[in-house]
Amino acid sequence: MNFSRNNEYTSEFDNEILNKTSLEKTLETVSSSLKYGDIKWPEIIPNDIESLILMQQIEQRLFENNESYTKFASDYIHALLSYEVYNNLQENGEFLIDDQKWIVLKVFSYEIKENSFYYSALFFNEYTEHLILSHRGSIFDKNLFFSEKSSFEENIRGILLNQYIPQLSICYEVTHKCYEIAKNKNSNLSFTGYSNGAWLSEYSIYFCERFIRQPFDHVQTRAILFESPGIFRQNDRFDSNIIGLESNFEAKNLDIIIFIDTEFYEFSQ
Repeated sequence: MNFSRNNEYTSEFDNEILNKTSLEKTLETVSSSLKYGDIKWPEIIPNDIESLILMQQIEQRLFENNESYTKFASDYIHALLSYEVYNNLQENGEFLIDDQKWIVLKVFSYEIKENSFYYSALFFNEYTEHLILSHRGSIFDKNLFFSEKSSFEENIRGILLNQYIPQLSICYEVTHKCYEIAKNKNSNLSFTGYSNGAWLSEYSIYFCERFIRQPFDHVQTRAILFESPGIFRQNDRFDSNIIGLESNFEAKNLDIIIFIDTEFYEFSQ
């Protein structure tokens, strides 16, 4: 078959002999994930009614997969997960969004120093193959407002004063781990967060596209940010916190969608 498609995978039989059992297994496989978008039938196909019906069902399912497939989850899903990361999550925990199961694949929780923390979670939808890393922003504590040891104070220095802060090192390490998971799963990877969690997500996609991505990597990235305090920085300032400035990398080419109040601005490749 030749479907007009964005899906990654084609089911192939090569020289395998088709029968009812193999066709039923194939129907189950292509129904398990939207990533399956096409099929390559062998030259010799069965002509019994049951097999022909199964083949028709497989092709119909692939057509539906192509109709439903998206490279990234919706903005709405990202908004929900930018909120979900403020809960105390457990790895392998499951929950439903619009009747689809999401899994808490990884939780990244670090105490950098007293009253200074980093927290994020990697969410995975087995059916759509969507991977989303959601960064938690600082939780405001009025008792620590003037403390030089708090995450809140460090984020002020990082965002407003454009200074290096420890959270960025951890953000890089976590982003790299999630990118490798995406490669192993043949999935795309997106980032989200609210406020300074969005600021960290902005850096996640930057780290991916400038430092982590290797030639011929298939992983596509996107960041969907909610109320990011850093998004209007100039490219040179965006760049200056990072290790090197020698690249001709253009930060404006990053695939980023920003929601600010009731308006959003989209910058895409």
